[in-house]
Amino acid sequence: MKSDAKDAAEDKGLNDDAVAAAVDAAAAAWESAHPLDFHDRRRATPLSYIWNAADSVGAHSLATCQRYCIPRILFHYADAHDGVGRFERSRVSIDFDEGARDYGIGFYGQRNILDWWGRGGFGAPQTIVGSRDLADAWDVEEVDPFDSMPGLLLLPDPILEAAATKLSVESLGSCLTTANLCLWREGDLALSSAQKFRFGQVGRQAQIWQANLGPYITVWSTYPAAKSSETDSDGPSWWCGNAAQPRVVQHDDALICVHDSNLFSYTHITYGYRSHAWFPVQMFHEAVEVRRPDPDDDDNVQIKDLLAGTERREPFGLNADRGGAWWFGRWNDCYVGLFSAKDGTELLRTGRWADREILCEDRVNIFVCQVGTKARYGSFSQFVETCAKARIHVGLGVYQPSNPFVDIQCSYDVPFGRRLSLNLEDRYPSWHGQPFSDERFPRWETPWSRILWGERDYTLTAPDGLGGMLTLRHDCRNGIRTGTGL
Repeated sequence: MKSDAKDAAEDKGLNDDAVAAAVDAAAAAWESAHPLDFHDRRRATPLSYIWNAADSVGAHSLATCQRYCIPRILFHYADAHDGVGRFERSRVSIDFDEGARDYGIGFYGQRNILDWWGRGGFGAPQTIVGSRDLADAWDVEEVDPFDSMPGLLLLPDPILEAAATKLSVESLGSCLTTANLCLWREGDLALSSAQKFRFGQVGRQAQIWQANLGPYITVWSTYPAAKSSETDSDGPSWWCGNAAQPRVVQHDDALICVHDSNLFSYTHITYGYRSHAWFPVQMFHEAVEVRRPDPDDDDNVQIKDLLAGTERREPFGLNADRGGAWWFGRWNDCYVGLFSAKDGTELLRTGRWADREILCEDRVNIFVCQVGTKARYGSFSQFVETCAKARIHVGLGVYQPSNPFVDIQCSYDVPFGRRLSLNLEDRYPSWHGQPFSDERFPRWETPWSRILWGERDYTLTAPDGLGGMLTLRHDCRNGIRTGTGL
């Protein structure tokens, strides 16, 4: 239906805004014709609402392969619920210097360049000359992305490398090099993020953090491009990617996200500045906004019920020393809270993204995300009060970003935990005053397994659901898998 509406609008020669309006109108018409509550639907979703392109070779190969079966340990791992929640760390990919030093992946020649192209390294300073040579040899210099690299075939090698270095904020931002990942899982709830991933660079299709409640609801933030793109572009657009990648730190079930774009920088001039979050109000069973009734009232909060449209005042203060606002959502027994450091941040109630977009029209902002469940927090109201009372300190640099004498910094007292702090002037974040590394994570670390990066012979373990443990040994040197979890 959405795809049919889009095709029909494009056939009429409508511009991008008109096409988008037509698609939205078609979606709204379908929702009106099927008024059953979203959470109670049992009918099949229209094909146009789901992925229906048959162009994934990997998906077809996995689905039709008769020799490979997904090890059952992975299903038990995914289904393991301990009622408390678990925190995991992992690492993927390699950096440019690591590839050359440890894996023999150079920067010239077809084999090496294809390795880096597979990681998005088309125009990186390290690969730009090799990319040019291979693009020229294959006669694809007029194909995206090479056609958007000025002087690719004309500039001498040293100048070409210098130009790629000068524009590294663009050329490196989308490279899929080392990412250190955190994950909190608790029942039907998850919070995940990439730590310190290419902060400030352009991430065309990167989403650095996300909270999941059940299979459908997500909450996340980005630094969008100045104009929304409805065409088939590589991003960044209004919801795809980041005009400037944020810096994120996560510990257990909470994270701090700093959005920043330096004044008059390339990203600032090219894409504008603002941050926003996706917060789909209508998909929650309960959703509220919590603010101070006025900036000087430290003893009360104003709670707005976003679904019922009512407001009430409660006698507890918002423990954020420089203001800000919280948004909270509940789906079944899963909770999420999102704090924005700026008082001017608003949930849009009209327009295309009404009741879905939380918008901050400032160059620098900080979001704090907290997730939880009924099992740990009690009722949704208790979760809201607990988070609102949690101390949040935001550095003066967030409000005076051009002042070189103040820091862009945030600390958050995680409920039932300790103080999580992030200062952009420090290499490492801290947990209750002690710095901890958000770099060079293990390959995979769970409550049951710890696999170091580079290990070639290791064993995964996970609960079997019956009180025992399943095992899966990977002998990568000999290409052999063994264990009870096969």
